[in-house]
Amino acid sequence: PANGDHIDLTLSAKTDGIIEALEKLELIPSATGGFTFNKNVELDVVDNDLSGASILLTTSSANLLEGNTATITATLQGGLTAGSDLVITLSKAGTSAVANDEHNALTTITIPASQSTGTFTLTANTDDLLEPSENLDIEGTAAGFTVIPVTVNITDLNGQNSNNKIFTITPVAASIAEGSSTVVKISLPAPHRTQDALTITLSRGALSSASLQTSEYSDFTGSVVIPAGGNEVTFNLDALTDNIIEPTEQLQLEATAMVYGTSITAKTTVSITDVTASKLITITGATTVTEGSSVTITFSLPAGTTTAEALDIDLAVAGTSTALPADFNGVFPTKVTIPANGDHIDLTLSAKTDGIIEALEKLELIPSATGGFTFNKNVEL
Repeated sequence: PANGDHIDLTLSAKTDGIIEALEKLELIPSATGGFTFNKNVELDVVDNDLSGASILLTTSSANLLEGNTATITATLQGGLTAGSDLVITLSKAGTSAVANDEHNALTTITIPASQSTGTFTLTANTDDLLEPSENLDIEGTAAGFTVIPVTVNITDLNGQNSNNKIFTITPVAASIAEGSSTVVKISLPAPHRTQDALTITLSRGALSSASLQTSEYSDFTGSVVIPAGGNEVTFNLDALTDNIIEPTEQLQLEATAMVYGTSITAKTTVSITDVTASKLITITGATTVTEGSSVTITFSLPAGTTTAEALDIDLAVAGTSTALPADFNGVFPTKVTIPANGDHIDLTLSAKTDGIIEALEKLELIPSATGGFTFNKNVEL
């Protein structure tokens, strides 16, 4: 002003809500009358919006089923917009349970100039694994910004169908003889595999033959494990030998497990057939009986051998016999029975006193039994 020696210029920078780089203002002064200036007016315009600015990551689907997509959105907070393209680099946090191959690669989100949001499409990949829901924690970095992460839970597509969890238990041989063995396989339905080790509990089923003793087969009870990433597990079942004559018996094998929240039980049956070295029944005892007295005839299984069930031996009078059933006291036997868990039976024959003088008579009984039994001789008196 007149009579003055200086003038002050006040400049006020606006708050514009736009994230922008450092800007320059340069004013070139000039005045008539030969005046010069020591320099131009130079100002750095610093963006105050960047201080404490944050970006929030959100998802269109907090629970994402395999084979589907979700939109991940990055939003500038506080009503700010980008002054130029703003790039956020995405990454998977170490707290994530999901594997890298279970989703597409995390890349970047760009918030375009003059915009406040940008998006990225997340794809949950399909596979043949049975697995639990797993968290994907997505982080982001952008220079000068705090990026608030987001979590997406990726859920298993295969597990949506409970049939995919139903394992089977199958013996290679449905029938095994004593002294033999078979491989038993427990399998998930192909092509499905278990992501985690799957423990399966084995037990003897209720439909096993009541007569089948635990000493007749190898102890398979306990547990087996389908390994992580696997589809099946196998174990051996042995039929053990013994000295017991027995019918074919049934062993029911039962397998149970909790398969990713679903209780599964599978069953199968293996027949165990008897292999006994000898089925020769030996007949011993007196060969002569006097009227008015009795004799005992013994029918014996091989030494050390017993029968699991009662064993009937039929007795037929040979056509060459001269003695008649009426020559003996009581009901004349047509069969004898070795009792269950026994190894012999005694037959007592009591000859009547008839007061008749007669020649020596012969009684011959022909024994027989089903199941492949043989006899060392007939009963001859």
